[in-house]
Amino acid sequence: MKQTENRSGHIPKQKRDDMARIALGVSMNLTNAEARKAVAGLFQVSVTTAKRLILRGKFLAGREA
Repeated sequence: MKQTENRSGHIPKQKRDDMARIALGVSMNLTNAEARKAVAGLFQVSVTTAKRLILRGKFLAGREA
């Protein structure tokens, strides 16, 4: 089980949204592959989850604008 997940392997919504906002900031000055690896290492999640966090961050940024 990763550090950010609860027992069922799910990241709670509020924590996921906070992680997504940070992931978007981290990814701004990197290529896609570099950003995914950086976010995956930062939050100790898979590269696929990191990609989804970055996309969630973009979605949230669009809603807040």
